[in-house]
Amino acid sequence: NCAKSFVVQKMVVAAFSVISLSAVFLVVTALTGSEMTRVAPKFAKNLPPYVCMIFSEASSGSVFLEDRPDSAKVAAGMLTCFGGKREADESPLQCIKREINEELGISPPSDDGFHRAVDLFVDGKLIAWFFEGPAPARNAPLVFEAGRRGVWLGRDNPDSSDAARVSPWHAVVLKAWRDGESRADFITES
Repeated sequence: NCAKSFVVQKMVVAAFSVISLSAVFLVVTALTGSEMTRVAPKFAKNLPPYVCMIFSEASSGSVFLEDRPDSAKVAAGMLTCFGGKREADESPLQCIKREINEELGISPPSDDGFHRAVDLFVDGKLIAWFFEGPAPARNAPLVFEAGRRGVWLGRDNPDSSDAARVSPWHAVVLKAWRDGESRADFITES
């Protein structure tokens, strides 16, 4: 009877393990697109190190960008989408919400207010997910980080002096976004 009981216990543990792993597999594989952003980082592979937001104004087609100071560590003196680097164990969705709050002093739109729009690859390596969402109202009381400000870039003025200051990575992403593409590739010159 002890031997039978031991075998039954092993079978129950093995069956439970298979059921648990199957359930996790089904949950993870069922998630796609923006839903993948809700998966804890330890369950999702190939998450990008950076996450950014394309703030668009539907009525004008304009985008709201960050004007970075000449002293910025990255993209100094350039225009970029708002966003930044993911922290350890932070999902892309958590990251973009944190970055919006830090960089603009506002609570981000609800999860339904924005979605993953463009993935940026640099030399074939995934670098960033760009979400798209509604821009803050032009008269919204925003609180920018020191030395930074917001700039509206219109869809119809690609040759403006502001357009020339868009960082190369972000220019490639914005072009892909405007062309309805979900992937942007930037190739560094060797």
